[in-house]
Amino acid sequence: MRVAIVSSAYLAAENRKNIDALARHAEIRVISPDRPLYGVFSAAIDLPDASDAGTYALYPLQRFGGPFHRLRSADLGLAGFAPDIVQVEHDPWTALFRQAARARRRHAPQARLLVLAKKNTYRRYPGLAGCMKDILARRGVAQLDHVLAASRMTAALYERNFSVARDRVSVVHHLGVDTELFAPGGPSAGPDAAEIFTVGYCGRLEPHKGLEDLVVAVAGLRADRPIRLRLLGEGSLAAPLAARAREENWLDVAPTVPHAAVAPFLRGLDLFCLPAHVLPDHEEHDAHALMEAMACGIACIGTRSGIIPELLDGKTGLLVPPADPPALAEAIAACAFP
Repeated sequence: MRVAIVSSAYLAAENRKNIDALARHAEIRVISPDRPLYGVFSAAIDLPDASDAGTYALYPLQRFGGPFHRLRSADLGLAGFAPDIVQVEHDPWTALFRQAARARRRHAPQARLLVLAKKNTYRRYPGLAGCMKDILARRGVAQLDHVLAASRMTAALYERNFSVARDRVSVVHHLGVDTELFAPGGPSAGPDAAEIFTVGYCGRLEPHKGLEDLVVAVAGLRADRPIRLRLLGEGSLAAPLAARAREENWLDVAPTVPHAAVAPFLRGLDLFCLPAHVLPDHEEHDAHALMEAMACGIACIGTRSGIIPELLDGKTGLLVPPADPPALAEAIAACAFP
């Protein structure tokens, strides 16, 4: 069996372990832009080298403003590869999905078309823009043979909004976790880890991740108990958080590191928090760092945003309302000072 995967996710070296696992069962061709589509961790990007040329086909990215982009290729290599399955990891209303679907229709009509969907919200815009999005979405979904939904919430969206039959939807998490790398024990990164209860987060340092709520919660708990907060990542909040860390010895903000170094960071924590917000057109998609922390045996707290309640149920971790620093502080205190 030959499977073509249209995705930018595998520019990150750690994510390519998923392709290595799939390649034990099928011949895989990853069709990817030669650079990231969106802001991702700079340290995580490690482009495939010449030895991977048979598996990874990188094409120049053409941008048309905002979220509109396509790959500079007429057939995306499908004519020569002749896949049995084309799996597109872009939403059915995007330009990249339309390009992949068109290439499959013209150059690999024998192939089944799948989408691996992470997005768990669908915002209906008013006016012409909303009509166009709906038309593109429904045309895209109509071409699909199957939907691989990264969460139950995403599966429900396709069944509810696009009337996809339940037997045409499978819930399959997007990326697996290397449980040999992300495992309890082993080396940890963090000074004085045994002396002060350490709360942490790693990922994008952006407002919708709820990091300001986390800072407020930990700062409030410090009034009468020793506790500290460690953050790892990059994003628009990196500079202001780092500036505060220079003034507050209980807060540490570190730049992103190669993915293999994330595991020691997580093992240096006593508690991992993912306090993601709920926005009109965004909820937590895959909570990958949360799964890595869980694999390391770290206690976890998350908010009721997107996929998080599917991973934390009160036994595997604690859930709190989003954008609620007092509730977050109470949950942290329950873990830190039982």
